[in-house]
Amino acid sequence: NPPFRSLKFWNAMAAKSLPDILDLGFVALKPRVGENGLAELVLQAADNPFTQDGVERMTDYIDVFLEYNLVKKGFSIVYDLRLLRVPSLMLVKQLADWGRDPQRQQTFQRLNRICKVVVSEGWRMGVAKKILGAFFAMCPPVCDTYLLTAIDQPASEGMYFAPPSTGTKCGSELPGQTETHEESSWTAQRWLQMAVDFVAQPTTGPPLVHAAHYCPSISGPHA
Repeated sequence: NPPFRSLKFWNAMAAKSLPDILDLGFVALKPRVGENGLAELVLQAADNPFTQDGVERMTDYIDVFLEYNLVKKGFSIVYDLRLLRVPSLMLVKQLADWGRDPQRQQTFQRLNRICKVVVSEGWRMGVAKKILGAFFAMCPPVCDTYLLTAIDQPASEGMYFAPPSTGTKCGSELPGQTETHEESSWTAQRWLQMAVDFVAQPTTGPPLVHAAHYCPSISGPHA
């Protein structure tokens, strides 16, 4: 059997196999080796305003990250949203359009093994469960997805959302339901804006007001 190696060892070995850290002010992109030697990209939000140039640099960085050989063996991604500020609707649309690129979607579906979403503890965690549960009911996750309260929290301690066992795709119609491309695009942008608007709220404030505003009647098995 091969000798045991620590994550520190594997991160050192992979230093030249992954891009350098990129700090854009509102987010830092930190590639590393995660569980089971899998390449991992941590997007750690900071309490600074979004910029259009920064968003373009972020998406360009992710595209470059996807081209590394280590990443092509599969990767996990971590979204640390605890300090996230609310981006403008224009920037949300920019991100949504980038994410809807067919080739990019195929790459993520093929290589993305694990997704982790990190939010603050307390009432925010409870409402985030409902938001993600409702969102994934409409747009299933492409991989094993976990809702956590710390970047390095064991996945087993978080809330788990399983990818579909069949070929269900984001935006798949329910029986008796039809939706145009424009309506589907608007729905996805609305959900994305709602999610980032929620997680970016200050940790102080009346939680019931936020909960009623963002998901007044959402309930389900993920609650």
